[in-house]
Formats: sequence, C-alpha cells, structure tokens
Amino acid sequence: MTDRHLTEAQLYRLLDAPGTLNIDASQHLRACPRCAAEAESLRNALNNFRLAATNLSLLHTPSRAGLATMRQRHFFTFARTAWATGLAVAMIAGSVSLSLLHKPVPVTPVPTVASSSQQKPPAESDDALLQSVDQDLSTSVPPSLQPLDVTPAGESTTSNQN
Repeated sequence: MTDRHLTEAQLYRLLDAPGTLNIDASQHLRACPRCAAEAESLRNALNNFRLAATNLSLLHTPSRAGLATMRQRHFFTFARTAWATGLAVAMIAGSVSLSLLHKPVPVTPVPTVASSSQQKPPAESDDALLQSVDQDLSTSVPPSLQPLDVTPAGESTTSNQN
C-alpha cells in the first residue's frame, strides 16, 4: 500500500471513526505527507463546519429571557383573541335568541278603496247644497237644542231672510 495513496472513502472513514482504518492504511497515513496533509485538511474543514453550525444555532436560539418574553407576548395575544372570539360568540347567540323570541305578526289584508264599479250616492246640485247650508246658518239655535230655547216674546228664532 506504500505505492498507492488513500482513497476518498478511506479518508472519510478516518474522519468519521479514526480507529476503523486497517494497519496498512494507518502506516501509510503516517509515512505519506500528501495523504497526511489531505487528512488534516479534511479534519480542519469538518471542525470549521461544526463550529459555524454551532455558532449559527446559538445565534438563532432565543435566550431564556427572550423566550419568556415571547411566551408572555403569545399568551397576551391568545388571551386577546380568546376574549374577542368569546364576545363575538355571545353577540351571535344573543341575536339568535332574540330572533327566536320574536313572533311574527300575521299580515291582514287592508281593504282597498272602492272601485268605480260600485254605485256612488247621487250627487246634489250646487244650488240645493247652498240652500241647505244657508238654512243651517240662518237658524240661531241648532235643531237638537231647540227644546231648550227660551226666547223673549217679541223676537223670532230665525233671522231675517232676504
């Protein structure tokens, strides 16, 4: 194995589990500067990746104080939403119950105005109507009150007509 270098699979296995290489590969790694440099470069890249991933996860993980604030904010948002939902349900239930209590009044048809096919009372002439009004106005005492009328002997109950 001294003339051949380590394969990529062997180098990756070395990074994943260092004790899994066979004795010949381990001796070659110690003797070959090129394979040793390749293994060291892969080890450094893997360590840098782990460090970057750890730092990034710490950056995006909220602190305990921040987590408590976030929980409190979510609780208040939930409480506000719960109150609003409860109020809306109560208003809907109230309006439904009121609508169930309301009893509709039956609609009765309104009699219509007499049509032209019915007979109209006979029309009085204008002269007859004027005479009737004149006679009603000329009497000083209405007919219903005439039994109570006590007038002096010299005066008449009707006014002078021309």
